[in-house]
Amino acid sequence: MCMISDLTKIIIISSMCIPSVHSVICYTCDDCTTFDPVKTEIAQECVSCEQFRRFQYGNLTYANRTCARVCSPMHEDHGELLEERRCCKQDLCNSYWPKFEVKSLS
Repeated sequence: MCMISDLTKIIIISSMCIPSVHSVICYTCDDCTTFDPVKTEIAQECVSCEQFRRFQYGNLTYANRTCARVCSPMHEDHGELLEERRCCKQDLCNSYWPKFEVKSLS
């Protein structure tokens, strides 16, 4: 049986107790690297999850995941680096969250 506390909301799916999170930002992976404009092959393989939203509709639970390649630096006209974004070499949107818990919506 599931113990429901004030801090953690629990939903029961197929007799399994799963913590419910309404809106969270995806975790970043440990193997991150700073983007290098010269090494474009790094930018092509880096994938990260920008946002993860979870909501319920009736008895069903859905998840809306926004995955994006974030290895794009912001530069001024003079070439000065304004912002460095860190990228992960792992698709956290599809690997971190349990498959049975999440249903993707297009």
